[in-house]
Amino acid sequence: MKKLFATMLPLAMVLSLSACGSTNTGTTESTGEATSDSVPAEALVGQAQGYGGLVTVTVAREGDTIVSVSADGPDETNGVGSKAIDQLPDLIVKANGVDGVDAISGATVTSEAIFTAFNNALNGTSPEEAGDDEKAVSEFTVPVFNNDPVGEVGAGLRIGQMEYAAHGDKSFAVTTVVLDGSTIAVAYIDEYQFMDAETAVAVPNSDKDFGEKYADSKKVLGSKRLNNDTYSANMADHGGSTIALADNLDAIQDYVKGKTVAELENLIYNNSAEAVVDAVSSATLADTSGYIKSVIEAARVAASNDPVEFSGDVSSLKFGRIEAAAHGTNCFLVASALVDGDTILLSYLDEYQPMTGAVVGVPNSDQEFGKNFIAGTALVSKRYNDAVYSANMAERGGATTALSDNYNSIQDYANGKTIAEISGIAKGEAEAAVDAVSGATLVDTNNYLGSIVAAAEAAE
Repeated sequence: MKKLFATMLPLAMVLSLSACGSTNTGTTESTGEATSDSVPAEALVGQAQGYGGLVTVTVAREGDTIVSVSADGPDETNGVGSKAIDQLPDLIVKANGVDGVDAISGATVTSEAIFTAFNNALNGTSPEEAGDDEKAVSEFTVPVFNNDPVGEVGAGLRIGQMEYAAHGDKSFAVTTVVLDGSTIAVAYIDEYQFMDAETAVAVPNSDKDFGEKYADSKKVLGSKRLNNDTYSANMADHGGSTIALADNLDAIQDYVKGKTVAELENLIYNNSAEAVVDAVSSATLADTSGYIKSVIEAARVAASNDPVEFSGDVSSLKFGRIEAAAHGTNCFLVASALVDGDTILLSYLDEYQPMTGAVVGVPNSDQEFGKNFIAGTALVSKRYNDAVYSANMAERGGATTALSDNYNSIQDYANGKTIAEISGIAKGEAEAAVDAVSGATLVDTNNYLGSIVAAAEAAE
């Protein structure tokens, strides 16, 4: 299955200039002594934006040889970014540069800042230029939607997912839709917003590298459904709402179920926002039309994906969606499963990761939501940015299979099998899972399969 792209993306990604780090200074020098005919040492200084502030790297170079490197990040996080500040200078001297030097685990952002500051020093980029916030702005954009009709869809069940700015500018919705021909068989809506770190249930990996990209350590990204009680209480306090958010979202989902995409398009594009609220029984959200638009956009994606045949009672099918940390610490996964008894009929995977460069951020990345990530960084759907992300995989890890093709291979393997069958593979050896799934090359294939199982087990 392929996710619909609204924007053509270049195959280049600019690495982050930001970092997480330390109040310490790390310094190292080479043990070799300069001879009398050596080229006199140059003292070079470079800077880059870190997690808390500017990271400064000072380089002494004799000809083409790096003699010493020191790093300073007074505003970086002690015990996290400090690892990069303390350890990387020695590694850079030994490698005579940053090529081949890996980021320090758990301090990815600070490490990238040190690498960038080192290159800025060698390239003559002044501290003033490197420290100019205006020059650190990423090239990211946001999705562009239109009101073109989805059109007729062929027979069979199809699944798709899309991100949408359904309500305000502080959050974004992730909506998953299952189509039965042109009819909505299932719709599932959740929104993600930054919340108080002390009280919120955060998305997976918020306590790891993913969370390093947060602009404010007192706030975390969270699902509104998983934080329904807290968020709904806030709605009641600030807006007098008497219906919980999850109940509102459920009412919208119930309303669209069984309707054709064309019926929803007619409702949205030929009626006022107030009339849409009136049409959806039990829904009181002023932005009800925005949530239904998110269903239409997810249906647009589903319509472009391959179908599976099903001759049974569609109304008896169950659907589940969960969040997980399936791969590394820089992203979180949203996994979905459509279940018939104990059989997985359809599944869907996508991951969300903060990135920089020529990427398309989730909706509202250019608004208030986006300000919750460090400068120049946007949260992205890996599927929507498949070309950029896959090119990065190829460049850094030698990957030969696009990420979306890996996702699709894992989904295709799970579809049609029982929950127990997939669970057995997921709990086995990681290499065995890669071997079992034809077309999948991801080392964490077993974790993705396990996430589909978790979604299937959560189905209702």
